[in-house]
Amino acid sequence: MIAIAFESPDQPDVLALLAALDAYLYALFPAEVVYALDASALARPNVLFAVARDAAGSALGCCALVLDAEAGEIKRMYVRPERRGLGVARRLLAALENAAQARGCRRFRLETGTAMPAALALYQGLGYERCGRFGDYPDDPYSIFMHKPAAPKLDSLIELRDLIRQFSAARDWQRFHTPKNLAMALSVEVAELLEHFQWLPTGADAELDERKREGIRHELADVLVYLIQLADQTGVDLRDAVLDKMVLNAQKYPLPAADGGARG
Repeated sequence: MIAIAFESPDQPDVLALLAALDAYLYALFPAEVVYALDASALARPNVLFAVARDAAGSALGCCALVLDAEAGEIKRMYVRPERRGLGVARRLLAALENAAQARGCRRFRLETGTAMPAALALYQGLGYERCGRFGDYPDDPYSIFMHKPAAPKLDSLIELRDLIRQFSAARDWQRFHTPKNLAMALSVEVAELLEHFQWLPTGADAELDERKREGIRHELADVLVYLIQLADQTGVDLRDAVLDKMVLNAQKYPLPAADGGARG
């Protein structure tokens, strides 16, 4: 299990991560073009600092996002070499971007180096594009500047429905999305979700590895997509349906009689 949390940078294991990042950067670039923030700067109120830890609590990676009036700037991204390829960097960035967006941030930017192709590929894969120099950065040949707008937040089922409609229409899939076909596809995705729990004692978090968690995440997304499409095709407002069902459930299972039984 890998957990992402916002923590203080002033911890021995986190400081060790930052020291390893510094050693890596100074091996690639002249010292004068390494624009690193130290632990005291990372502890400022306008900085979000995220740490990735494994199930044993060991620090695997870290990343910071500095908020200002213009944008949020990604800084101090680092994942231990032996733990790369597990999606740690993507999860760190997602946590920071989501938290910054909740604070009103509408654009992200960063500075990376010409000798860091893996970092460049990561950022490009997450939607960052090259841009001109920004802030107080000098114009040096080692820097690459990138930015991207914050993604629109999909807070409601209506927004998800519209996004799914656009996706399907662009591929001319609506003719296949009859209620019967969607109901059948939904049942298949639920079965594929069950496969991840097959043979596990309970399916509790401690029994899941990263591959199973990612598989469960993807299958749940597929289930939700087909459920939203089925509701769309049958004219069901899912939010209203849930609220109505909660009223019916409250009548069926009044509080004094709700003893924890799992029937119904």
